[in-house]
Amino acid sequence: MSESKRVSWVELYLDLVFVLAVGQLTHLIVAEPERSSVWIALGLFVTLWWTWVGFAVLYNRHGADEPLQRLLFLAGSVPAGVAAVAIDPASGGDSTVFALSLAATRLVLAASTIAAGGRTNLLGQRITRACLASAALFVVSIWVPGPFRYLLWAIAIAVESGAMLAETARPRAGCDATRTSRR
Repeated sequence: MSESKRVSWVELYLDLVFVLAVGQLTHLIVAEPERSSVWIALGLFVTLWWTWVGFAVLYNRHGADEPLQRLLFLAGSVPAGVAAVAIDPASGGDSTVFALSLAATRLVLAASTIAAGGRTNLLGQRITRACLASAALFVVSIWVPGPFRYLLWAIAIAVESGAMLAETARPRAGCDATRTSRR
């Protein structure tokens, strides 16, 4: 029988931060029950949900059993919480705090991946680079007008998903033979 991974208090706390975000999004729809507010809430939700996915992937791959990992998870909850509070202004077009918070969250995800041994494996390196690129796109988006800003967010999420969902690269037959002959 295999031993399953237990949910830590840090993971539960981080989940509560995202529950706050979902509550804020629900408030948007209740305050203005119109089609446009639903679309805005959906767009913000997808962005926040993918942020939560980043933490879930990191936790499922490495856990939060080490003190440094716990500290980084808790540090990631701060900008995630700020993003949750900044949902209302972001829904009205003032997304600077929201975007900067999501950028900071991705920097914490990159640091957490490195701390969990991301320097030594190919997938960890890809995830780290993707989080850094995504953070840069979120920062740049604060100077980009309306519809294009959200396109940058979508690109950032696509970059991250490509890295997180990628399999570890397997050496091709020709490359493997070349490495062997050089030794």
